[in-house]
Amino acid sequence: MGAVFNRANVKRGQSALVFGVGGVGLNVIQALKVQGATTIIAVDTVPEKEALAKKFGATHFLDGKTEDIVVAVGAIMPHNETTPRGPFNSGGVNWAFDCVAHPSVTYNALECLDWEGTVVVIGVSSQTAKFEGLYTRLTQVDRGIIGCRYGTISPQRDIPRIIELYRRGEILLDELVSATFPVDHWQDAVHGLESGTLARAVITF
Repeated sequence: MGAVFNRANVKRGQSALVFGVGGVGLNVIQALKVQGATTIIAVDTVPEKEALAKKFGATHFLDGKTEDIVVAVGAIMPHNETTPRGPFNSGGVNWAFDCVAHPSVTYNALECLDWEGTVVVIGVSSQTAKFEGLYTRLTQVDRGIIGCRYGTISPQRDIPRIIELYRRGEILLDELVSATFPVDHWQDAVHGLESGTLARAVITF
């Protein structure tokens, strides 16, 4: 949630795209809802996650396997005549949150931005992963890419805030747990997380 609250400081009425509807992505989605984002587009390669994404606050869901994400986002967020027109794709979102940290995902996230939009890379990549892109995709449309480590959090500030949001029913925490496994079935939990069928799992002893 800190990526939305702290690193991006998303404003009411802005739009956002979230790549990856796992535990991290779901928390990004619900933090965007708390901040008052009006359009929240979730992307995942597991179409069965659509209902979960919308439960947490997504307004749209796109299948990363079957849809051209850049085209689909442009259709949802078309060019606004009151804002500057960029030399590349018109329309797009203010913020794109990459919860996967794969070079192709980061590039797609960049292509989905409107003028002055920013990609926030949250996911943990391999130590050797490299991102390549054209400078003009940044400089000619005032776009940016920033990283985010652990939500840029201050525990003294953010933990009480999250607890209060939970108490007021503004965020979901219990619903993040997709399944509970006894410790001798821990492999099933790992498989579920790796395959993307689980958001979060709890191991019981």
